[in-house]
Amino acid sequence: MILSAVGLGVILSKLDPTTKLANIVLFYTDLFALIFSLTFLVGVSVRYKFGSREHLPRHMLLSARQSAWFGLLILASFILLSFQLFTWWNTLLLVFSLIFLESYFLFK
Repeated sequence: MILSAVGLGVILSKLDPTTKLANIVLFYTDLFALIFSLTFLVGVSVRYKFGSREHLPRHMLLSARQSAWFGLLILASFILLSFQLFTWWNTLLLVFSLIFLESYFLFK
């Protein structure tokens, strides 16, 4: 998490994320890594504190998957925003599709 935050700071301060495709890919990749690691740590710690402690590997798997979904949601929102396609119905469609995917994995 610390490395991705430092990396994002370096990308924003040293590189122009709007000039080259490689800079844009680096920015979005590092942003995803930061969001994923932050939400993973929060998810595991909340599940550990309020849930049963004997199912820690299952909690880690759930937190990792939900962190990936949340990271993809934020990343897709930023990409839609960069193309001026960020509307409430696009976001709602994206949120509902991720909810359906997560419910599939939970009840499989």
